[in-house]
Amino acid sequence: MTDAAELEFDGALFHPDAVLAAAHALARRLRVSLKPDGRGGTLARVSPPEGADALLDEAAAQELRRRIAVETRPLREYIVTQSLLSAGGERTGAPAASSPALSPEEEAEVDRLIAEAEKEIAEKVSRFEAAGEPEPTWEERARAADGPAENPAP
Repeated sequence: MTDAAELEFDGALFHPDAVLAAAHALARRLRVSLKPDGRGGTLARVSPPEGADALLDEAAAQELRRRIAVETRPLREYIVTQSLLSAGGERTGAPAASSPALSPEEEAEVDRLIAEAEKEIAEKVSRFEAAGEPEPTWEERARAADGPAENPAP
């Protein structure tokens, strides 16, 4: 019985950053040594060997997260840009020249979501102002009831 398992991650399927993130995520449970294979892939040595499947699963999850982040970057940058412009009172319907280009459908969806969020915020502000005082926190309710201030499970 060997004390470690060896895995080879193909660079066409797994970006090295995804494999590194997977190893980091499992660092408390596994000992993982990584090195490039010279062809764009990554070689991993996993101890205990039973953890090889966990590393492979986590690497796949990290790769999926990485790909989603790459694909949604223009949308995230557009939303942040619009949020900052809106906060500064300079909101425009069209992205600035430095903003990533979005399709008309994406722009319409982002504008709809921003309008929806602004409406919800306005409703909450009006409810807060109408109530006069904010709703008590769980700590304040516990103190008022003279009971122990136990933190509810998240």
